[in-house]
Formats: sequence, C-alpha cells, structure tokens
Amino acid sequence: MGENGNWYFLRSDGGLVRWDYQPNQATGTQMAMLDPVVFERPELLYDARAEQYDVFFENGTLLVNVADDFTSEFWVEATVSDSVRAHSETFRVRRAADAP
Repeated sequence: MGENGNWYFLRSDGGLVRWDYQPNQATGTQMAMLDPVVFERPELLYDARAEQYDVFFENGTLLVNVADDFTSEFWVEATVSDSVRAHSETFRVRRAADAP
C-alpha cells in the first residue's frame, strides 16, 4: 500500500501499476517500468544497496561510474533543452566487463 491508501502491484515484465480497484482484475495505471528481475526479487524494492553508481558531467561528458561489485544494469534517460526545444536519449548502463 502506498500513500493515500493506494494499492500497487508488480507485473512480471517489471511494470509497477497503481491498482484501479476493479474487483477480480489486475488493472490500473502503470506508474513505472522496473527491471523485470524485481518481479523475481521484490526485496530489491525495499532492501536495495545504496551507492551502486554515480552519474555526473565532466567537461561536457556524461560519466557513469558503477561500484566494483555492481551486478545489474540500469537505464538512463538524459534530456537537454534550450527552453524552446528538447531532445532525449535513453541508454542502458552495464559494467564494461559484462557488455557484449
């Protein structure tokens, strides 16, 4: 149960859904898309390790450093805007040793 008494459920594809209270139905509004591994390991929602990665800019370059024992992957969405136009890119981050 979340704030304001809302109930949530997790789909096997990683979709986090706020339940719409339809009896006997798993329906509602998708609130987030998580890594599907969270469905198999829901403890990652409440017992995740902190400081597994650090994201920052250096000389105009986006840098992502991950901890030596980081064993997963994550997605980053970066957006730039000049107040008139905006452009977004989404990319997956994995440890270099694990990348194909």
